[in-house]
Amino acid sequence: MHEELMRVAIALSIENVRTGRGGPFAAVVAKDGALIGRGVNLVTATNDPTAHAEVSAIRAACQALGSFHLTGCELYTTCVSPAPCAWGRSIGPGWHATTTATRAQTLPESALTTPLSTKN
Repeated sequence: MHEELMRVAIALSIENVRTGRGGPFAAVVAKDGALIGRGVNLVTATNDPTAHAEVSAIRAACQALGSFHLTGCELYTTCVSPAPCAWGRSIGPGWHATTTATRAQTLPESALTTPLSTKN
């Protein structure tokens, strides 16, 4: 399953370069093995410094779930490591793991067990 989801991310990154929209950066988010979000780097295409592939995939996953809670989700990225602006979100409470193009990292136990507070 991990290889299949990484292949999707790699195909997205190749397409992103082929179309000239951005660099070779793409990411997908999966929950229970099902792809729920995908994104490519659109920083230069949109002049949006937050439009990293990981952030785009996270946004798409939140839309698909109808929630900002991504408990049990996995992030797959073609980058060696997620962009700093995405990394902070990808290690948030409830994430299961982040898999990069070069290695798989399991999140620290504290990231998996700390509940997300919805209090203001």
